[in-house]
Parts: sequence; structure tokens; C-alpha cells
Amino acid sequence: MLPNPRLLLTGAPAPQLPPVAFELVGGGLRRAPQQKRRPLCGCTESAHVTLPPSPSGGRLLRSRAMTLRFGAEMANTDSNFVGSIPQNYDRYLGPFLFEPFALDLVKRLQVPPAARVLEIACGTGIATRQLRAHLPSDTTLIATDLNEPMLDYAKQSLGLGTHVDWRPADAQALPFPDAHFDAVVCQFGLMFVPDKGLAIREARRVLRTGGCFAFNVWANLAENPVGRTADQVISSFFPADPPSFYRVPFGLDDQPLLIDLLSNAGFEVQQSERVTLEGRSPCAHDAARGLVLGNPVLFAIQDRGSADPEDIIAALGRALVSAGGEQPLRLPIRAVVFIARAV
Repeated sequence: MLPNPRLLLTGAPAPQLPPVAFELVGGGLRRAPQQKRRPLCGCTESAHVTLPPSPSGGRLLRSRAMTLRFGAEMANTDSNFVGSIPQNYDRYLGPFLFEPFALDLVKRLQVPPAARVLEIACGTGIATRQLRAHLPSDTTLIATDLNEPMLDYAKQSLGLGTHVDWRPADAQALPFPDAHFDAVVCQFGLMFVPDKGLAIREARRVLRTGGCFAFNVWANLAENPVGRTADQVISSFFPADPPSFYRVPFGLDDQPLLIDLLSNAGFEVQQSERVTLEGRSPCAHDAARGLVLGNPVLFAIQDRGSADPEDIIAALGRALVSAGGEQPLRLPIRAVVFIARAV
């Protein structure tokens, strides 16, 4: 098993912090000698990979204060799901990490007849599919995302006749009138929004009084062996300059902060619950491909240029087998789920 890292996050207001305030301590992984690449199991080794031009950007400041607002660098890198990333994300990570929590979130949602429901940061449509399947047929569902390649993939994936209105939209400036929706849903999207407080205020603005805001965020890396293992293995290939992507999706585990933001925006928090489910992938090698090729960490690997993504995938696959088995890979996944009512 991999050692559990400790995540250090400053709690004071952020003066001039070092470039990355999260640190792995307690003996991280050492880079293993390279071995000949081969599939770890009977699953296919191939995946369509397109490397678009890598966005430029520096390191991100990490602090409790910066949890509320990441800079433009994050918007250009850590949230840039383009090229072949959407299809690898959906194929390898969707069933493994996101579908279990999409079903959990949707089952908590209660809406009136003929409701209007808005989904923010719909990604490749994983939660959208569950919303359309579980909401009454007379519900109007609008699914939005700022990232148009993800939105285009979602439209193609769900197909025509799904009765979903797809629109590009920024969660910080929603293009909808006040008090227009009965519910707003956001699955694992708030972590990537530069100004979290503004996004929550926008959700409240477009909700009618009594409407529901349902969203989830990942628990921290220490409680999520999938993300922790990916972060450690990828970092082991770049000891002098480890990519920090995985600190973003797993970096908003702060229930008191989120409850404060919700209360200040005009919400009454009804549920704030840590939920542990099982993530299951057909094989560890598939999960490893998704964790390297299905998110913008690929840009960081490409930028550094000193390691082949296939070597990283092979090493990560071996580590995942050790952590959760080979066929299937089974590991716990933990998130924090919020249900809030507009008051």
C-alpha cells in the first residue's frame, strides 16, 4: 500500500506564500526503474490521445484564502479539458469515479411538478444523464459548462432526443434571469471555479425562494486513495517540479468554509455530509490511463517533457493494483455532499 501523505494547508490569511503550500510528507514514492510497457490486465492498452498546444502558466498559490479565488493560471491549465481529454475522461473515469456520486446526488434532489433545473459544470454529461433519467418527464433541464469541448462531447454522448437544453455558461456569470430555476445542480465543478463565493451567489440569484442547490466536492487526497496514488506516482517522475493538478479537484474539502459561503449567499444548509462509495474500474490499467490522459495533468507532463506518459501510466497501474486489485480495481472514493435551500 502507498503511504498516506499529509496535506498542509495554511489557515491564516494568505500573505506571500511559497508557490505550492500543499506538501507531501511522510515518505513519498520513489520513482521505480522503468520497465517495458505492457498492459497490466486483459483490457485494451490503446487510447486515443491528442496533445493540443500546452497552455502556458506558472504555479498556483494554495492557501485557504486562495480556495475562494484561483488566478487566471488555473483557468488556463487545471480546468482546460480539451483535445482527447473529454473522451478519455468519460471513458475511463466516468464509470469509475463520477457515476456513483452522480446517482447519489440526483437521488437527494426533490423538485416540484414542471420544475426548471439548471446543471452547472456538466462536463461530459455524466450527472446530466442521471438527472434526465430520474427527474419527472415534465422537468425542463438546462445543462451548462464553460468548457465547450466538454459540452460538445456531452451533447454527442447523450445524443438527440434526450430533452436537454445544452448551453455554454460561466458559473460566475450565469446568463439567466433572477429566480428562474427550482433547482441548481453541480457535480464536482465548484473546485475549478476561480471565485467560489461568486458562483454560489449566482446559484442563489437564479433560484426561486425555496429552491434547492445540490452539489458535491471531493474530500481531501488523504481520504481518496485514487487521487492520492495518482498524485504520488506522477510526482515521483518529476521530483524537482511535481505537477500540482490533483491538488485542485481534491483541494476544496472545507465544510465550515463552504457552509459560510452558502449562508452568506442566502442559503440554509440542509445537508453537509461526507459520503464514501466504491469506485470500480474493469481493470487498474484502464483507471491509470484515465488518471493520466483524462484530465489536464497531461499538459503538465507534456510541459516538462522528461517522461513518457505511457511510462507514467504503467507505474500508476502497478500502484493501483497494489492498492485495490487488478480486475476489477475497487477502491473507496469519498466526497462531501451539500443540499441547501434558498431563503
